[in-house]
Amino acid sequence: MMKNRIFYAVLSAVSALLLMPVHAGGNANLLKNHDFSDGTASWRPVNTDSEYFEGGVVEEQGTPALRLNYRSPGEVTFVQFAQTVPMQDPDGVYELSAEIKCPVADGGVGPYIAVNYLNGGGKRLAFGNAPYLEPDGEWHTVTVRLQPPAGTALADISLILHGHGEAFFRNATWRELSMDEQVQDGTEVTLAIASEAHELPLFGVGAEDDGWAHTQGNRSHGWTDEDLAVCERQIRWLEPDFVRMFVWIGEWMPFGYFSDPAKKDAPFNWDTDLMQSKYKMLSLYKELGTTVEITCVEWNIERFGHMWDQPQRTLNAYADLMEHLIKEKGFDHIRYFTLSNEPNISFAAQGGSFELYAWFCKNLQKEFDARGLNLSVVGGDDGNNFAWFKRCVTNSDIFDSVDVFASHQYPRFPKWNPQHKTDFFRERTALLDSMPVRKPMIMAEFGFAGRDVSSINNPYMKEYDYAIQLMDYMLEGFEFGVSGFNVWTMYEMYYAPYTGNDVHGNKLMTYGLWEYEGNRLRPSFYAAALLTRNTEPGDRVVNCVSSDPALVRSIVIGDKLFYVNKSIRTVSAAVEGAALSAGVCFDRAVTASRILREGEPLEIADGKVAMPPESFGYIQLSAKGK
Repeated sequence: MMKNRIFYAVLSAVSALLLMPVHAGGNANLLKNHDFSDGTASWRPVNTDSEYFEGGVVEEQGTPALRLNYRSPGEVTFVQFAQTVPMQDPDGVYELSAEIKCPVADGGVGPYIAVNYLNGGGKRLAFGNAPYLEPDGEWHTVTVRLQPPAGTALADISLILHGHGEAFFRNATWRELSMDEQVQDGTEVTLAIASEAHELPLFGVGAEDDGWAHTQGNRSHGWTDEDLAVCERQIRWLEPDFVRMFVWIGEWMPFGYFSDPAKKDAPFNWDTDLMQSKYKMLSLYKELGTTVEITCVEWNIERFGHMWDQPQRTLNAYADLMEHLIKEKGFDHIRYFTLSNEPNISFAAQGGSFELYAWFCKNLQKEFDARGLNLSVVGGDDGNNFAWFKRCVTNSDIFDSVDVFASHQYPRFPKWNPQHKTDFFRERTALLDSMPVRKPMIMAEFGFAGRDVSSINNPYMKEYDYAIQLMDYMLEGFEFGVSGFNVWTMYEMYYAPYTGNDVHGNKLMTYGLWEYEGNRLRPSFYAAALLTRNTEPGDRVVNCVSSDPALVRSIVIGDKLFYVNKSIRTVSAAVEGAALSAGVCFDRAVTASRILREGEPLEIADGKVAMPPESFGYIQLSAKGK
C-alpha cells in the first residue's frame, strides 16, 4: 500500500490553490439577512407546513443560525428556506457558500445550499449546489463557484434539508467573483515515478451503455442500420474494459407485479423491445471481452407496487433476471450487480431503509452463489454522499458480502472547484485504506457540470476542456487509489420510452463520448480511449509525482506513463525513474478531426518530453518504474 497518502494530499491541496485565479475583491454578498441576525426576514419557507417540521432562527454556539428539523416516519422531502435575488451579471461567475452543521441526517442527501436559476418569467432553467457533507455535528463551510446559464434573470438561493434529521445554517453567501484567465507561468516540471505500486491493480476504464441503441424508440428518431454500424465500430475502437448498464424493471417485469394479486405468478417478459436491444449490446461486449455490471433502476415504481415492502419477492425476481442473462442467454461476462442506482437517493426516497439495503447486499450474494452465478454485488453506489458510502463500508454485512465499492460524482465547473474532487477521493480511499482488507473502489458514474446542465442535458461535454478535465480527474483518482472509472455515458441515445411521469423517457441523453446525430466524436472520446486502448485490467498502478500538478498530472499504468498538460503553454517534463522510448499525444487540433485515430508523436530527447499546450497522452517506458 502506498505510504505517501499525506504527501499527495498536500500536493493536491496546493494544486487547488494554483488552479483558482479568483479575486473576490470587495464584491458584496447579494443576500439580505445572510447571517439571520434579523430572524428569517427576507427568507421564505418552502415545504415547511408539515406537522413533522420544526424550524426557525435559534442561537447556536453564540451566533444566530437557521435550524431545520424534519422527523417524518416515512415521507422524504426537501424542507428549505429560500431567497430570490436579481442576477447582477448573467455572464459572471458567482460563489455560493454557507456554514452548515448537521448532527443527524438519514433517508436523503442531508443538508446543502443550492441555487435555482430562473428566467424573467420565474421558470427554472437549471440549478447548482455546493457539496453535501457528513452528519458529524461540526460546523463546515461548503463552497462552490458557478456560472449561470444563458437567459438567467433571477437566482433563487435555498438552504435545504433533504430526508430526515436536523441541520443548522449560518453566513449564507451569494456573490459575484472576478475571474481572470488561467495563465500558468511554469514551463518545466519533473515527474518522479514512485518506488512502490499501489496495493490494488487496475480494475478497468470504460463508460455507461444502457443498451437501448437498437430500440424502436431510437429507430423512430431516425437512427438507421448505418448509424448503428458506425456506433458499433466506435465501441470496438474504444475497447472498453468495463461497462455499466442499467436494467429498468419495466423492461421485463409486468406492471402491478408487487401490488396486483392477479400478477402473483405472472411470468416475466424476456422478449420486449428493450430487452432485445440489450441482448445485442451485451453480445457485442462479450465478443470484445468487456466486463459488464448490471445496475437495476425502479423508475415509476408506483406502476409495479411497493417492491421494498416485499424484499424476498424482490430478491427472487432480481436473481431470476441475472440467472436468465447469465445462464440462459450466456452472458457470463456480466460479473457485477448493483441493487439500485444511487440508493442514498432513490432507494431511500422509495421507503427503503439502510438496514434493508444491507440485507439485500448480504442475501443477494448468497442467492447468486446458491444459483452458481459468478456474480458479485457492488456496495455503496452513492450519489456523491460520503455518509452513505461510509455506512456501507463500515457495515459488516455489506463489507463481507461485496467485492467492490462504487461512488458517483459530477463536480461543477471543475477548473474553478478542483478541491471538490480532491476531497472526494481522499475521504473515500482513506476510509477503505483503514479497513482490514483493502477492497477496490470504482467511479461507477462520473462527469462534470457546466452552465446548462440537467440529468439528461450537458452541452459542456461538447467542449475540449471537458476532455482535459476528464483526464485530470481520472489521473488524480488513480493517485489516491481509485481502481477504475466509468464515464457517463458512452454515447448519446434516446432513453427507453416508458410510460409515466419521468424526466428521461424517450428523451435524448446528451451526455456521451459521441453524438447521436452522425455519431460525431467529441474530444472526451479521445481522453477515454487513451486509457481504454492502452491499459488492461490487472495492470499495476504506480504514482508519478509531479513537481507542479497544477501544470501536469501523471500516473504510470502498466508500462506507460499517462499525462495531462493543463497549461496553455508547452511544458518540458523530465521523467525520473525509467527510461523513455516513444509517446503520443492529443490536443485541440487532433481531437477536432473527429475521426478514429491515434495521437501525434511526442518529442522526446535527453529524458525530457515536450508536452504540447492543453494536451494529454502517454509515454512508453522501457522499465515499469523502479
